[in-house]
Amino acid sequence: MYSPTREVSTLTREVGLYSQIILDQIGPDGKPLFNPGQHVSGIIVVASNSPRKIKGIQLRIIGKSYVKFAEIEDRANATNSSTVQLDSGCSKSQKSQFVRVDYEGERTHMDVVMDIHGYDGKECIIKYGKSAFPFHFILPRNIPPSFKGAYGWTEYLLKAETHPLFGFDHISEKPITIVEIVDLNCIDGATDSVSVVAEKPEYCEDEILEATLQVQRQSATPGETMSFSVLVAHTICNTYTQFVSLQQEITYVARGKSRTQIKNIHEILGDVLCEGTESPHKMEGSFKVEQGLIPTTISTAHLIEVEYKLVLELKSEAIGVDIIASIPIIIGNVPLQRDPPRQVLPTSSERMLSISPLARHFKTSSKQNLSTRSPFRKFMKKGLRKRHNKKRFQRIKRNAGSFEELYLPEV
Repeated sequence: MYSPTREVSTLTREVGLYSQIILDQIGPDGKPLFNPGQHVSGIIVVASNSPRKIKGIQLRIIGKSYVKFAEIEDRANATNSSTVQLDSGCSKSQKSQFVRVDYEGERTHMDVVMDIHGYDGKECIIKYGKSAFPFHFILPRNIPPSFKGAYGWTEYLLKAETHPLFGFDHISEKPITIVEIVDLNCIDGATDSVSVVAEKPEYCEDEILEATLQVQRQSATPGETMSFSVLVAHTICNTYTQFVSLQQEITYVARGKSRTQIKNIHEILGDVLCEGTESPHKMEGSFKVEQGLIPTTISTAHLIEVEYKLVLELKSEAIGVDIIASIPIIIGNVPLQRDPPRQVLPTSSERMLSISPLARHFKTSSKQNLSTRSPFRKFMKKGLRKRHNKKRFQRIKRNAGSFEELYLPEV
């Protein structure tokens, strides 16, 4: 069986020094998940097989984005090993040369070093065994979320660096995941119903085709159901097939160039339209948003951005013309909150008469205002103290006292 203590002991015997970062916050899946602007805390555990002097212990917080992709560009008279030369029959001045150009971008979002132990001008000694050193810091609010894709990544890393007086530094690492909060309640237009119209190109004069794509709400969270409708007005003589898909668009930016990667998350095959199909033709559908989707990138000016859109395509193999309509979709991780129904709170008199059996002793007259006087004072006013013995009076007094405490007005 795996044991962290056994691992620490083994490494301590072999290298003499071991360190580990332990965070206080752990996500539902066991991974350290944080939001921009959140407080991060934990401890650095250092184990040594003997007392030793060190310069100190530091914690380094690193966050970086990296993008790299290649483009084939036409450059006249370019000389490069990756050049592909076309039209060899032409003269040298007319030759077209295509060059592979690599676009690379890197951005550092944070690189902070914190002195956890030592570096205060005093002698620093690590004792034998295990020692724990706490730390805490606050993440910046404008950092992008963690991401890993085909042409780039955004990563965050914690490094615990132990610097001995002699020998090599010992470094332990702990990656963390940053998740951007996309609250649909704070986004304008998240609850709006949106429709878009796509028309057939003008050069197709023999047919009339107009498609309308509509969504009831242009935002959703993973696990929710999104509904849509398609209305097609036409006078056609060719065959068209309807496709509706939820697409994810990831844009990578480097040195002023961009590369977009498109992935279909959901695909729905619609009806086939042909000559004789009733017009207008309506199709309704829905799909459940896949779990684990990366939220839409709300913040801007980052190297990597994620967007979604709902796309309608009408494809015709006969004339090779596609009619496309799309609606931007916002995928969030905080769902919309519906207004809770208002609760009618009972009056103090109704609560006193309906909850406790003791209240029935005081329902002697409907003219008495139970919300303004305590039950014990009503006994005093009617002279019940003279007609009850002392023992019974004390019991009623105790019950009435607890009853008054239960119905104290809320502040």
